[in-house]
Amino acid sequence: MEYEGRGGVLKFVPGMAAALAVAFAARWIPYHGFGLGAMIWAIGLGMAVGFLWGDVLPLKPGVDVVGKYWLRAGIIFMGARLHWGQVAAAGPQILVLDAVNMGLVLILLLFVWPFGGLSRRTQILTGIGSAICGASAIAAVSPILMADEEETGLALALVTALGMAGTLVLAWVYRTFMLTDAAFGILTGSLLQETGHVVAAAGLAGPAAMETALLAKLVRVAMLVPVSFVLSRIFSKGKGALAVPWFVLGFAGFSVLRTMDVVTPQFTGYLTAFSGWLLTAAMAAIGIKMQPKQLRSLRWRHLGQGILLFSAVLAVSSLILHYLGSPF
Repeated sequence: MEYEGRGGVLKFVPGMAAALAVAFAARWIPYHGFGLGAMIWAIGLGMAVGFLWGDVLPLKPGVDVVGKYWLRAGIIFMGARLHWGQVAAAGPQILVLDAVNMGLVLILLLFVWPFGGLSRRTQILTGIGSAICGASAIAAVSPILMADEEETGLALALVTALGMAGTLVLAWVYRTFMLTDAAFGILTGSLLQETGHVVAAAGLAGPAAMETALLAKLVRVAMLVPVSFVLSRIFSKGKGALAVPWFVLGFAGFSVLRTMDVVTPQFTGYLTAFSGWLLTAAMAAIGIKMQPKQLRSLRWRHLGQGILLFSAVLAVSSLILHYLGSPF
């Protein structure tokens, strides 16, 4: 009973401690020449912890907090590095690539390349999650579509698995083809499903690539509002609720403060270091939550089709960036 009385605090400790321990290990590994960024290692090590001890250790409450709130806090603080003057100098590549990729993903998933055996609602949820912002988009539109738990869960599992695969594919692309930080950031932000996946992949190329990637992702997340509105008109007769992730506003707000020089470069350095730890721990939490039973709900053909689709969109995106004049 004493534990339950204090449960509001104590129940979070094991999961938070596990995520922090994985984050320490992940940030140590890259300094020893293994070649992948700390956030990608955090996901992989987190998955190992979840597979081995996730069912016997009381990790879930703390891991949920880290994966949700620490991730969003880290992204908010990362906004302090973004000067909107850089956005003005970025050119039309981000807007064009985001628009093309979102349209291409939705068209391929919903009309040309539907996953066999999935319900229409699951296909729509998978398409929205892949095109906009992963689990946040799925959670926002699932009630509008009146999808059941199985349809929502399968879409979440599929989008999460595809995002993990896409993160590894883009890491390989960056190392193999030696893309510039700007080009890699645009590709990452315009292609990957979850904000966490974007952060993990773009972090491999450093802060500049992450800023560009988050900007590209910010444009996609903003599309959740009109997409939700359209779906609500189609499926709920105009009564569907709209949802926009609040951390996006925080990221934009900190970037405005940086642009106005309210946040000094020195303080920006502190915020960036702190956000790096928050984001690495959040990646660990995402990995810990990837349980085998969640992955077993997938079919190998679904994952294979998704990877082929991702590769096709990646090829189109690379061509677009090349013809728009982005240096590779």
